[in-house]
Amino acid sequence: MRIDELNLVPAPPNPMIAAAQLARQEIAAGAGTEMKISFRPLGYVPMRVSWVARITEFAWYSHFCDEQVQGPFEFFRHRHGIRPEIQQGRVGTQLTDEVEFSLPLGSLGHLWDKAVHRQMKQMFKTRQERLPAILEAKVSQAS
Repeated sequence: MRIDELNLVPAPPNPMIAAAQLARQEIAAGAGTEMKISFRPLGYVPMRVSWVARITEFAWYSHFCDEQVQGPFEFFRHRHGIRPEIQQGRVGTQLTDEVEFSLPLGSLGHLWDKAVHRQMKQMFKTRQERLPAILEAKVSQAS
């Protein structure tokens, strides 16, 4: 999956950052942000499918939601949950995903349910595996 186009609408100011720090605050993608994404539905086939998603909700330290505007689903909504968590005395962040979707073509579309679930499961597994490296790179940039 890749982001081909991005129309960024900044999130509201972060309530945890003092006004003096706002000038160097990172910009987060807020409600109204739209992105054109493309992905290969079958890894070995070079054809890409386009998908336009819009962030419809954003709340610092809680969640954000994106919904399909145009794409392969009849309906698609993804809620990314974010909350602090302490495990074994270490402070961290727990990420959760709630995905609601329906496929086009009615009962014919249901024939693809298992394949779509399998692909999403793989996508989240890959993200989970890559997340430590992504976050480590982010911490290094901030230093």
